[in-house]
Amino acid sequence: MSNELDSLPATPGSASAVKGQGTAVSLALIVGCQLMVAIGFSSLNIALPAIRSGLNLSLSELSWVTNLYMLTFSGLLLLGGRAGDLLGRRRVFLAGIAVFTVSSLVGTLADSSAMLLVALVGQGAGAAFAEPASLSLIAVNFTEGSRRDRALAVFATAAGLGLAVGLLVGGLLSEISWRAALFVNVPLGLVILVGTPFVLRESPRNRGRFDVGGALTVTFGVVALVFGLTRAGSAGWSDGWVLGSFAAAIVLLVSAVLVEARASHPLVPLHLFRNGRRATAYINTVLVGTVGAGMLFCLTQFLEDIVGFSPIEAGFAFLPLAVTLFGAAVATPRLIARRGAKAVVVAGAASLTAGTFWLSFLSWDTSYAAGVLGPLLLIGAGQGSSVTALNSLILAGVPHGDSGAASGLQQSTMRIGASLGLAATVTMISTVGRAAPGEGGVSTARAHEIMADGFGRAFALSSALIAVGLVIAVFLLRDSRPVARPHEKPLS
Repeated sequence: MSNELDSLPATPGSASAVKGQGTAVSLALIVGCQLMVAIGFSSLNIALPAIRSGLNLSLSELSWVTNLYMLTFSGLLLLGGRAGDLLGRRRVFLAGIAVFTVSSLVGTLADSSAMLLVALVGQGAGAAFAEPASLSLIAVNFTEGSRRDRALAVFATAAGLGLAVGLLVGGLLSEISWRAALFVNVPLGLVILVGTPFVLRESPRNRGRFDVGGALTVTFGVVALVFGLTRAGSAGWSDGWVLGSFAAAIVLLVSAVLVEARASHPLVPLHLFRNGRRATAYINTVLVGTVGAGMLFCLTQFLEDIVGFSPIEAGFAFLPLAVTLFGAAVATPRLIARRGAKAVVVAGAASLTAGTFWLSFLSWDTSYAAGVLGPLLLIGAGQGSSVTALNSLILAGVPHGDSGAASGLQQSTMRIGASLGLAATVTMISTVGRAAPGEGGVSTARAHEIMADGFGRAFALSSALIAVGLVIAVFLLRDSRPVARPHEKPLS
């Protein structure tokens, strides 16, 4: 990684231009945010069985431990990106890191499920403001092309490192207490808070105002959709709350589009979607996002509850995923230069489809080596390459004033996809459990068989969703870099 950092050029007017080695240090602090968010999410996932046991939660209730964080994160990401444009990206970056760090400490000290959920909402809110600010700082400071692609690869690589570190540290600390798994973010957050004012300079503010109406309609629309999907698994599709949630989601999301079309300073500038390549890349980002959260949710419980791994063993079991993701993210800029971004997205989607389809054959007697290791390698390669290539396609040609909104939308679509994917996963598992005859009082072996069947069907659904993304990438995604319109000034 040091070679990647050192090869990035200084940008006039940035902290890098003022401090000789500032480029490496500045980028290290920026990706430190991504690292912290990734560690927080992966360590939380590896601790899910311990949280479920410690707080006596049902499967649907357990899903909200992850989903509350992701819903807050995805719902506020657009507002976080806009806040960076209007208030200054370093200021918003610092505020988000501070909220995330304090919330992690609150989660560490939580003595009830309610207090834990409040802490997770705080983590999601902090990450929603810090992460788009960090990504847009890269978009502003590094020239479009291979140099920015390398910076984005370092940024994406941080997710792989955070995943690996979070799984291992989370597994190790979960042996002691699930609360300890939340504390790992506190020291990293403090380092970023202390170092940022001395290394990163503030970006210029853009004129405008916050689009509160757009933020509210988008956030509550996504929450209503995910709530309906999650509740359907336990209450059935004809349940009044489920139908009401879906109706509310439709009304709110349609209203969001109308609000954005009329807003003088929209949260999501709709002209970003006039470029067909960028719009298609956003759709694929949602579909790619459906894989990760559901996979971690299922496989963590499969490995610990059915295979019998300890939390630390489960953490090591996920290492091939993290290492492959890391390697794919590092190699992707060279692949883009040689083959084009479309080819990388297609290959990544094919790898994700194959990996999730393989996992659809999970059963109660599936071993790690025979049924889990191979899919993890395929999914890691697919995610590492797809996310980096889609980031490059989305940010190419974005006008300076919209960089925060574009990067926030990219992260938001990814997290919305993760929330929808997890909700669909839990619904599928719960539906299988409800349909199983004699579920109450069954033996442990029968319970494991029912759970594994639910996991397998959830992965079949995930495979179908990402296959749609593969078809879209093959037939609709254009590979050429966009040409700026007269009113758009390309980033430099």
